[in-house]
Formats: sequence, C-alpha cells, structure tokens
Amino acid sequence: LDEQIKLLHTQNGGSAAVARNMGIEAANGRYIAFLDADDLLASENVLSYAYQYCVKKQLDFVHFDAKSFFENEEIKEKNPYYVTAYQRDKEYGYYDSGINLLTDIVADNMYYQSACLSMFKRSFLNDNDIHFLEGVFFEDNIFTLQCFLKARKVMHLKFVVMSRRVHENSIMQSRYIIEKFSFLYNGITLFVRDSNNIKFNHKNTITTKNPNNYNIYNNTIISSSM
Repeated sequence: LDEQIKLLHTQNGGSAAVARNMGIEAANGRYIAFLDADDLLASENVLSYAYQYCVKKQLDFVHFDAKSFFENEEIKEKNPYYVTAYQRDKEYGYYDSGINLLTDIVADNMYYQSACLSMFKRSFLNDNDIHFLEGVFFEDNIFTLQCFLKARKVMHLKFVVMSRRVHENSIMQSRYIIEKFSFLYNGITLFVRDSNNIKFNHKNTITTKNPNNYNIYNNTIISSSM
C-alpha cells in the first residue's frame, strides 16, 4: 500500500459507526471524508476539488451532492425517486452558521442525512467531540445533525462527489426509515431546541442539562433508530 494509506481492521458489527470512529481517531490529515463500501467516487479528483474549497474558506465542513446508479433496470423503473435523489436544485453557497444552511435545505425539502455527503475538518470533529453513535442503526442521522448544529463555517456545492449504489436492500432500508420518521421527527425537534444543553458521545451515552428530556431523546432518536 501507499505509505499515506492506513488499513484498519475491525469486526463487522452490522454498523459503520465503529469503523468510522476508528478512522477519525487514526486520521492525521486536515479534512475527513467517508465513503460506504458499495458506493463510488464520481471521479478521480473530486475530493481534491472539495478540499480546495475547504482550505480556501477554512470551512468546518463542505456539503455536496451525489448521484445514484442502479443495480439493475428493474430497480430503477420501480424507484424513479432515486434518479434525482441526492441532487439539489441549486447551490446554497457559503454560510457562517450550519444551522442556517440546514434551515434552508430543510425548507426546500433537500436534506439528506448521509455523512458521505460532506467533507469535515478533523479538528472541528475532535474539538466538538463529534463521533458516530455506536450500537444503533442510521448513525448518520445523529452525526450529521450534530455537525450542522455546531458548525460556524459551512458551504454547499452543487457538485457531485460520489455515486450511490441503489439496490434492493437500500430500498427496503429507506422504507423502514420512512416508517420510523414520525417518531424521529419529535425527538430531533427537541434535540434542536435543546442543542446547547445536550451532548452525545460515541458510546451511546447522553448527557443533558434538562434530564426530563432524556427519555424523549432516547425513545425517539436512539430507540427509533435501532
């Protein structure tokens, strides 16, 4: 392997959280990007392009788009939503608040939770103790939300960095997420309102200055994700 590449080994626990946390801890570069095992980079130089914007603007993270490709034509015909999913209608540009960017993207119904749709400053993740919550499904949902809530310098580029594979298992998972969304929404709303007083760590522990909200967070955000 190239000397710049570190190969880390971990047991498959059914979630990417453990491996991603290991990668964050082992990394020594300025910025970090994630890619799921069944997805692809859109081209050879896309990460370099995103990195240049990060350095130039000193971003906490840059948010970008993706395109879908399908395991077969039958899946594509049955799921036309994914043909344009992960691609925004416009470029949102630079914001001095992650919450403001999140608000605009959500208002346009263009919010996607995948951590693979951003490149993050490593010091931003470490300084804010942001890791992936282990032991739950859909760990990206909480991770991405924390990043938007904590970030001060963010940018969205209408630029495709990755290609997301759509297969039968991903379709089934998406349907499961929709069924859970009504429970997650209430928990996320409380999370946003209490964002200055709540903290997750990657060992599945919550601390908050409002202990009465603990059961609501746990039942709607964590338990609904399992």
